[in-house]
Amino acid sequence: MERDWLAAARPHLTEIGRAAAFEWRLAWQPRRARLALLFAFLPVLVAVVGVLLQRTGIVLTMGSDALAQILATLYLQILVVLVPLVFGTGLVAQEAEARTLVYVLVRPLTRGSLLLGKFLGSWAAACLQLGASLIVVVLLLAGSDGFATAGPWLERLPRLLVALALGTLSYGALFTLVGLVFSRPALVGLFLAFGWESAIPFLPGWIKALTVRHHLAALVPADAMPPGVLAALSPPSALAGFTWIVVAAALALATSMLLFARRDYV
Repeated sequence: MERDWLAAARPHLTEIGRAAAFEWRLAWQPRRARLALLFAFLPVLVAVVGVLLQRTGIVLTMGSDALAQILATLYLQILVVLVPLVFGTGLVAQEAEARTLVYVLVRPLTRGSLLLGKFLGSWAAACLQLGASLIVVVLLLAGSDGFATAGPWLERLPRLLVALALGTLSYGALFTLVGLVFSRPALVGLFLAFGWESAIPFLPGWIKALTVRHHLAALVPADAMPPGVLAALSPPSALAGFTWIVVAAALALATSMLLFARRDYV
């Protein structure tokens, strides 16, 4: 029996690709994509309002300072957590609650392949949404001062997109595990997002090393964040932050695949 569920938890490359393509298509259905898209493009609305206020003279400066604030608050504190929360906690829980998971499980895939493929498909959709949102915001705010500060931000943009993708990977893996362990994953995810991940990274001592945000800050260019925020987070080196995020995500996904393989959804 033990060998059966271990075999079911083992992913296979071709099966992962099929499951990822299936989840990618589901991720863009209005019922699933609406909330995530609303979150992802909230900074675009903020940037548009800011540019309009600048044009009317109510706001005098935008550009680089506004970009740093939006990046540190909306993207790295809120959206990189909320968008994976929407996808991750519902990856299995929503289908189990709607009693559609049993139909997905009859597909000729191992459960490990199914879960990992579904995760990768939703992760790709989340990365595309956040990445497109950030690019639009950079262009809007850099253009608000005649692209005088566009050069440095365009140079930082590839690294910022990688940081968002890795943050989405880590948080998505965490919330996928939460969705399998807890009966109310959204509530637990919200506590982790706006309790643990909001307060703990700013505490002194070693406990901040147990948060994603502490390590994610190491991957963001130092000149792209307000100095006070970066100093408070006191991130490790970029290599240490990258290693922690990738290893933590891999462990969370491996644990999720084992739990998914053992659970009876019939």
